[in-house]
Amino acid sequence: MNDYEMGVSHRFAAFCKKTMKLSAYKWYAKRKKHEESEVSLSLIAEDYEMDFQDSKDYCRIARYFEVQDMQVELFDENLAEAMLHLQPDLRDVVLLYYILGYNNEEVAIICKCTERTVIRRKEKALDRLREELRAAYE
Repeated sequence: MNDYEMGVSHRFAAFCKKTMKLSAYKWYAKRKKHEESEVSLSLIAEDYEMDFQDSKDYCRIARYFEVQDMQVELFDENLAEAMLHLQPDLRDVVLLYYILGYNNEEVAIICKCTERTVIRRKEKALDRLREELRAAYE
């Protein structure tokens, strides 16, 4: 290998290293932002001192929801009732993200929308679920 090829090889290796480092940095930053902004569904009813698993009123009858040819079951009667009041696009995002465990990017692909739209739908759905659950527990 001559000097020119060695120089090109070193520059390419440096470029690859820099790209990988930047990619890792962006991934960690995105992950951190994601963790800071998400709210667990179990925390929504925290103000009402309700533990779904230990409650005597906990309903074991499942409600089924269809999401993109997948069937999702919810056992909590109040949550299922609140989910019924959501618009289908909001309900799909909540079920895919929180119940089935898909990430924003995967939900966006499944729902054929942008990641930003998924984030907005999650926020809107959580606000509506919070209102519905407040009404159910008051």
